[in-house]
Amino acid sequence: MAGPVRDSLVATEGQLVSLVNQLRLKNIFAFVTEGVELGSIGGALSAMSFRTLNKRSYLVDVLAFTPRQMQPLFDIIADESVTKLMWDGRMDASELLHGHAVELRGALDLQLADVDARRRRESFFKQKCRLRRRGLRMRKITKEGFKYVHRLNGLAGAAEEYGVIPPRQRTYEPVPQFDQSRWLQRPFTDVQIEYAAEDVRYIMALYHIFSKRRYIADEESLKLQTRAYHAIYRAGRRDKGNIYTMTSLMPLEILDLPTSQDGATSSCHGCRRDLTKKSFALASADKCFVCVALDKEQGRFPQPVNRDSARKGAVRGRGRGQRGARSGGVQGGTHHGLGVTNAVAPLAG
Repeated sequence: MAGPVRDSLVATEGQLVSLVNQLRLKNIFAFVTEGVELGSIGGALSAMSFRTLNKRSYLVDVLAFTPRQMQPLFDIIADESVTKLMWDGRMDASELLHGHAVELRGALDLQLADVDARRRRESFFKQKCRLRRRGLRMRKITKEGFKYVHRLNGLAGAAEEYGVIPPRQRTYEPVPQFDQSRWLQRPFTDVQIEYAAEDVRYIMALYHIFSKRRYIADEESLKLQTRAYHAIYRAGRRDKGNIYTMTSLMPLEILDLPTSQDGATSSCHGCRRDLTKKSFALASADKCFVCVALDKEQGRFPQPVNRDSARKGAVRGRGRGQRGARSGGVQGGTHHGLGVTNAVAPLAG
């Protein structure tokens, strides 16, 4: 018989069955994954955290189950009709796809709603102030080069900005970092359980705030944008050696998805994404606005090159770009059915 699940660590098959039934019934929940180097080369999934609209949080110990036992939960994650509230789910989507052959569907990435709301309400000066936090000097942040470049908010930063948590005190002392390597160790510590609960608690709170402020005017449009955002690592796990593939700057042509009128695409020599010509600073540039901004931040100022000669034959139709990628080869296929068990423990809510 399925065991009850109320603000708990899910580590038995009965508890997992109960959770799956509850998630199906609620049809919308906050969702994050936990693990080591998620979505990157060598990454591994350890746990998944959920929070429903009735303020119940659950932490699933993925390592406690076989792939067969996990399949009903994976089916919900892949179900387009079930809404998953997320914050920067790029690496979550990559790990699920390349590690477990699960395609994340039906997600609303609230990080996109945040950027979209900011770019509509804030002046370019405010945009510059946000970019300045990355170490760029104000005089180097020109409207010509940075009009389409927006800084991403981290989850904790957004929770602070929107009043979910009180402002942090600014000090010059180094901030202790959570030890992500512990996610493959058992049993979970109280710190890990609280860490996972905190993420989904923030996401759910931000969802209510954004809904009240009408930052999510069209959920279906946001789902399309989210799909494109999460497809950035569809071709393979992230290479941590490439500084252009995971930054705190908003990738281009996600909020403004390309249309047939935007014409053919070219490959950016930085992020390697196929983008339309509007995303490149100059006709002779070989990098998009965002990658050029990263070069400036790092003190690199490459000379413009002739695009026709530098990328001869690289121009291709939009159908082969990032937006159209929804199916393809899956790498990895690693599953964690190690039979590790834990007693049910309260999950902070």
